[in-house]
Amino acid sequence: MNYPPHNAADRFDPASNIFLIRSLVLTSTLALLPIHSASAVWITNYTSLSPGMGGSASGVWREVMVDNTGAGFDTGFVVSLTTSGEVKSVADATHPSEINEGFPWRDLDPGDTYNGLPVIAPVSLPFYPQVNGDFANIETDGMASSIVTFNFGAQITNPVLSFSDVDIQSDLVFTNSFSILTGTGNLMQSGNILSNSGSGSSIADEAIFGEEAAGSIQFTGTFTQLQFTVNNAGPDPQDDDDRTGYVVTTEFAPVAVPEPSAALSLILGALACGLRRRK
Repeated sequence: MNYPPHNAADRFDPASNIFLIRSLVLTSTLALLPIHSASAVWITNYTSLSPGMGGSASGVWREVMVDNTGAGFDTGFVVSLTTSGEVKSVADATHPSEINEGFPWRDLDPGDTYNGLPVIAPVSLPFYPQVNGDFANIETDGMASSIVTFNFGAQITNPVLSFSDVDIQSDLVFTNSFSILTGTGNLMQSGNILSNSGSGSSIADEAIFGEEAAGSIQFTGTFTQLQFTVNNAGPDPQDDDDRTGYVVTTEFAPVAVPEPSAALSLILGALACGLRRRK
Protein backbone atom coordinates (compact mmCIF):
# COMPACT_ATOMS: atom_id res chain seq x y z
CA MET A 1 0.00 0.00 0.00
CA ASN A 2 1.20 3.48 -0.83
CA TYR A 3 0.92 5.96 1.98
CA PRO A 4 0.82 9.68 1.37
CA PRO A 5 3.56 11.77 2.88
CA HIS A 6 2.97 13.02 6.41
CA ASN A 7 2.93 16.60 5.18
CA ALA A 8 3.60 18.61 2.09
CA ALA A 9 7.14 19.38 3.15
CA ASP A 10 8.03 15.67 2.92
CA ARG A 11 7.18 15.55 -0.79
CA PHE A 12 10.20 15.83 -3.08
CA ASP A 13 9.51 18.44 -5.73
CA PRO A 14 12.47 18.88 -8.15
CA ALA A 15 11.20 22.23 -9.37
CA SER A 16 10.87 23.67 -5.88
CA ASN A 17 14.29 22.34 -4.88
CA ILE A 18 15.88 23.93 -7.94
CA PHE A 19 14.15 27.17 -7.02
CA LEU A 20 15.49 26.87 -3.46
CA ILE A 21 19.04 26.31 -4.70
CA ARG A 22 18.85 29.21 -7.11
CA SER A 23 17.44 31.46 -4.41
CA LEU A 24 20.23 30.58 -1.98
CA VAL A 25 22.92 31.09 -4.61
CA LEU A 26 21.37 34.41 -5.67
CA THR A 27 21.18 35.57 -2.05
CA SER A 28 24.80 34.69 -1.41
CA THR A 29 25.85 36.38 -4.65
CA LEU A 30 24.02 39.59 -3.80
CA ALA A 31 25.69 39.62 -0.40
CA LEU A 32 29.08 39.75 -2.15
CA LEU A 33 28.22 42.62 -4.50
CA PRO A 34 29.91 45.97 -3.78
CA ILE A 35 27.84 48.88 -2.49
CA HIS A 36 28.08 52.10 -4.47
CA SER A 37 27.98 55.41 -2.65
CA ALA A 38 27.42 58.86 -4.13
CA SER A 39 28.65 60.65 -1.01
CA ALA A 40 31.62 58.59 0.15
CA VAL A 41 34.76 57.05 -1.27
CA TRP A 42 37.19 54.49 0.08
CA ILE A 43 40.85 55.42 0.02
CA THR A 44 44.15 53.74 0.87
CA ASN A 45 45.04 54.86 4.39
CA TYR A 46 48.70 54.04 5.06
CA THR A 47 49.61 53.69 8.71
CA SER A 48 53.12 52.27 8.52
CA LEU A 49 56.06 52.49 6.18
CA SER A 50 59.22 50.43 5.71
CA PRO A 51 61.60 52.73 3.83
CA GLY A 52 64.47 51.89 1.53
CA MET A 53 65.02 49.73 -1.53
CA GLY A 54 62.42 47.00 -1.79
CA GLY A 55 60.42 48.85 0.86
CA SER A 56 56.71 48.78 1.56
CA ALA A 57 53.77 50.66 3.05
CA SER A 58 50.70 49.18 4.71
CA GLY A 59 47.42 50.28 6.21
CA VAL A 60 43.68 49.88 5.70
CA TRP A 61 40.91 51.13 3.46
CA ARG A 62 39.35 54.29 4.93
CA GLU A 63 35.86 55.54 4.13
CA VAL A 64 35.77 59.32 3.72
CA MET A 65 33.13 61.78 2.58
CA VAL A 66 33.68 63.33 -0.83
CA ASP A 67 33.09 66.76 0.67
CA ASN A 68 35.81 65.99 3.24
CA THR A 69 33.50 66.46 6.21
CA GLY A 70 34.54 64.45 9.25
CA ALA A 71 37.60 62.29 9.69
CA GLY A 72 36.08 59.19 8.12
CA PHE A 73 36.66 55.73 9.57
CA ASP A 74 38.89 52.79 8.81
CA THR A 75 37.55 49.47 7.58
CA GLY A 76 38.95 46.09 8.53
CA PHE A 77 40.39 45.50 5.07
CA VAL A 78 44.19 45.64 4.98
CA VAL A 79 45.95 47.23 1.99
CA SER A 80 49.65 47.11 1.24
CA LEU A 81 52.08 48.52 -1.28
CA THR A 82 55.37 46.88 -2.21
CA THR A 83 58.01 47.87 -4.74
CA SER A 84 61.34 46.76 -6.12
CA GLY A 85 62.27 50.44 -6.12
CA GLU A 86 62.80 52.65 -3.09
CA VAL A 87 60.11 53.72 -0.65
CA LYS A 88 61.16 57.07 0.76
CA SER A 89 61.34 57.49 4.51
CA VAL A 90 59.51 60.04 6.66
CA ALA A 91 63.01 60.98 7.85
CA ASP A 92 63.86 62.25 4.37
CA ALA A 93 64.29 65.98 5.06
CA THR A 94 63.40 67.06 1.52
CA HIS A 95 60.08 65.22 1.50
CA PRO A 96 58.87 64.99 5.11
CA SER A 97 55.25 64.04 4.36
CA GLU A 98 55.52 60.59 2.83
CA ILE A 99 52.47 59.54 4.86
CA ASN A 100 50.13 62.48 5.18
CA GLU A 101 46.43 61.99 5.86
CA GLY A 102 45.75 65.62 5.01
CA PHE A 103 47.35 65.62 1.57
CA PRO A 104 44.90 67.36 -0.81
CA TRP A 105 43.96 65.27 -3.81
CA ARG A 106 41.45 68.06 -4.44
CA ASP A 107 41.26 71.66 -5.56
CA LEU A 108 43.13 74.10 -3.35
CA ASP A 109 41.66 77.14 -1.66
CA PRO A 110 43.40 80.17 -0.14
CA GLY A 111 44.68 79.21 3.29
CA ASP A 112 45.47 75.61 2.26
CA THR A 113 49.00 74.33 1.95
CA TYR A 114 50.54 72.15 -0.74
CA ASN A 115 53.95 70.55 -0.27
CA GLY A 116 54.42 72.89 2.68
CA LEU A 117 53.72 76.05 0.69
CA PRO A 118 50.75 78.36 1.41
CA VAL A 119 48.03 78.73 -1.23
CA ILE A 120 47.13 82.35 -1.93
CA ALA A 121 44.67 81.85 -4.82
CA PRO A 122 42.27 79.02 -5.85
CA VAL A 123 44.10 76.26 -7.73
CA SER A 124 42.51 73.33 -9.60
CA LEU A 125 44.35 70.06 -9.15
CA PRO A 126 44.10 67.25 -11.75
CA PHE A 127 42.79 64.55 -9.43
CA TYR A 128 39.56 62.56 -9.13
CA PRO A 129 37.80 62.08 -6.80
CA GLN A 130 38.28 65.33 -4.86
CA VAL A 131 39.34 64.11 -1.40
CA ASN A 132 42.17 64.25 1.11
CA GLY A 133 44.20 61.13 1.66
CA ASP A 134 47.49 59.31 2.16
CA PHE A 135 50.16 58.69 -0.40
CA ALA A 136 53.45 56.83 -0.48
CA ASN A 137 56.40 58.12 -2.49
CA ILE A 138 58.17 55.58 -4.70
CA GLU A 139 61.59 56.54 -6.07
CA THR A 140 63.07 55.00 -9.21
CA ASP A 141 66.67 55.87 -10.09
CA GLY A 142 67.73 56.94 -13.56
CA MET A 143 68.47 54.05 -15.96
CA ALA A 144 66.38 51.74 -13.74
CA SER A 145 62.89 50.26 -13.35
CA SER A 146 60.64 49.61 -10.36
CA ILE A 147 57.72 47.22 -10.08
CA VAL A 148 54.95 48.64 -7.88
CA THR A 149 52.27 46.31 -6.48
CA PHE A 150 49.12 47.19 -4.55
CA ASN A 151 47.57 44.25 -2.69
CA PHE A 152 44.06 45.39 -1.86
CA GLY A 153 43.13 42.75 0.73
CA ALA A 154 39.58 42.86 -0.68
CA GLN A 155 37.65 42.99 -3.93
CA ILE A 156 37.86 46.57 -5.23
CA THR A 157 35.52 47.69 -8.00
CA ASN A 158 36.62 50.24 -10.62
CA PRO A 159 39.69 51.43 -8.68
CA VAL A 160 41.15 54.87 -9.40
CA LEU A 161 44.92 55.39 -9.18
CA SER A 162 45.98 58.99 -8.58
CA PHE A 163 49.62 60.02 -8.84
CA SER A 164 51.75 63.13 -8.68
CA ASP A 165 55.12 64.14 -10.13
CA VAL A 166 55.85 61.67 -12.97
CA ASP A 167 59.10 62.93 -14.48
CA ILE A 168 59.57 63.65 -18.16
CA GLN A 169 62.01 60.75 -18.64
CA SER A 170 59.70 58.16 -17.05
CA ASP A 171 56.78 56.06 -18.17
CA LEU A 172 54.34 53.81 -16.28
CA VAL A 173 53.49 50.45 -17.86
CA PHE A 174 50.34 48.76 -16.55
CA THR A 175 49.22 45.15 -16.82
CA ASN A 176 45.55 46.21 -17.23
CA SER A 177 43.84 48.66 -19.55
CA PHE A 178 42.66 51.97 -18.11
CA SER A 179 41.16 55.33 -19.00
CA ILE A 180 42.39 58.79 -17.97
CA LEU A 181 39.85 60.60 -15.79
CA THR A 182 41.81 63.83 -15.44
CA GLY A 183 45.40 64.98 -15.62
CA THR A 184 47.92 67.68 -16.38
CA GLY A 185 48.27 68.74 -20.00
CA ASN A 186 51.49 66.77 -20.42
CA LEU A 187 50.00 63.42 -19.31
CA MET A 188 49.96 61.08 -22.31
CA GLN A 189 48.46 57.61 -22.85
CA SER A 190 49.45 55.00 -25.42
CA GLY A 191 47.68 51.70 -24.85
CA ASN A 192 48.54 50.58 -21.31
CA ILE A 193 51.42 53.08 -20.98
CA LEU A 194 51.41 56.51 -19.33
CA SER A 195 54.12 59.02 -20.09
CA ASN A 196 55.03 62.69 -19.78
CA SER A 197 55.14 64.65 -23.06
CA GLY A 198 57.08 67.45 -21.38
CA SER A 199 54.85 70.14 -22.82
CA GLY A 200 51.26 71.34 -22.89
CA SER A 201 50.77 72.01 -19.19
CA SER A 202 48.69 74.99 -18.13
CA ILE A 203 50.08 77.85 -16.06
CA ALA A 204 48.40 76.33 -12.99
CA ASP A 205 49.97 72.93 -13.76
CA GLU A 206 53.38 74.52 -14.12
CA ALA A 207 52.98 76.39 -10.84
CA ILE A 208 52.25 73.20 -8.88
CA PHE A 209 54.00 70.40 -10.79
CA GLY A 210 56.59 72.12 -12.97
CA GLU A 211 57.44 69.82 -15.89
CA GLU A 212 56.13 66.75 -14.05
CA ALA A 213 52.85 65.02 -14.90
CA ALA A 214 50.00 64.17 -12.52
CA GLY A 215 46.45 62.88 -12.70
CA SER A 216 43.98 60.06 -12.07
CA ILE A 217 43.26 56.93 -14.12
CA GLN A 218 40.53 54.32 -13.67
CA PHE A 219 40.48 50.56 -14.17
CA THR A 220 37.15 48.91 -15.00
CA GLY A 221 36.23 45.70 -13.21
CA THR A 222 36.91 44.04 -9.88
CA PHE A 223 40.49 43.75 -8.65
CA THR A 224 42.32 42.32 -5.65
CA GLN A 225 45.69 43.56 -6.90
CA LEU A 226 47.08 46.31 -9.12
CA GLN A 227 50.59 46.20 -10.56
CA PHE A 228 52.65 48.39 -12.87
CA THR A 229 56.26 49.11 -13.79
CA VAL A 230 58.00 52.50 -13.64
CA ASN A 231 60.70 52.81 -16.31
CA ASN A 232 63.10 55.70 -15.81
CA ALA A 233 65.20 56.45 -18.91
CA GLY A 234 67.11 59.30 -17.26
CA PRO A 235 70.84 58.97 -17.99
CA ASP A 236 72.03 59.86 -14.48
CA PRO A 237 71.13 57.25 -11.82
CA GLN A 238 71.02 59.87 -9.03
CA ASP A 239 70.16 63.27 -10.53
CA ASP A 240 67.42 61.83 -12.78
CA ASP A 241 65.51 59.92 -10.12
CA ASP A 242 61.71 59.78 -10.41
CA ARG A 243 59.83 60.26 -7.14
CA THR A 244 56.07 59.85 -7.48
CA GLY A 245 53.30 59.67 -4.87
CA TYR A 246 50.43 57.19 -5.35
CA VAL A 247 46.99 56.73 -3.80
CA VAL A 248 44.07 54.43 -4.74
CA THR A 249 40.39 55.23 -4.31
CA THR A 250 37.06 53.58 -5.16
CA GLU A 251 33.42 54.65 -5.06
CA PHE A 252 32.37 51.12 -4.09
CA ALA A 253 32.72 49.63 -0.63
CA PRO A 254 35.48 46.98 -0.43
CA VAL A 255 34.11 43.44 -0.41
CA ALA A 256 35.70 40.42 1.26
CA VAL A 257 37.34 37.98 -1.13
CA PRO A 258 35.07 34.88 -1.10
CA GLU A 259 36.46 31.53 -0.14
CA PRO A 260 36.65 29.32 -3.26
CA SER A 261 34.54 26.61 -1.61
CA ALA A 262 31.84 28.90 -0.22
CA ALA A 263 29.46 28.79 -3.19
CA LEU A 264 30.02 25.06 -3.72
CA SER A 265 29.27 24.31 -0.06
CA LEU A 266 26.05 26.29 -0.29
CA ILE A 267 24.86 24.35 -3.35
CA LEU A 268 25.78 20.98 -1.86
CA GLY A 269 23.97 21.88 1.35
CA ALA A 270 20.83 22.77 -0.55
CA LEU A 271 21.00 19.50 -2.51
CA ALA A 272 21.44 17.52 0.68
CA CYS A 273 18.41 19.27 2.14
CA GLY A 274 16.33 18.34 -0.89
CA LEU A 275 17.43 14.70 -0.79
CA ARG A 276 16.68 14.50 2.91
CA ARG A 277 13.14 15.72 2.29
CA ARG A 278 12.74 13.14 -0.50
CA LYS A 279 13.36 10.34 1.96
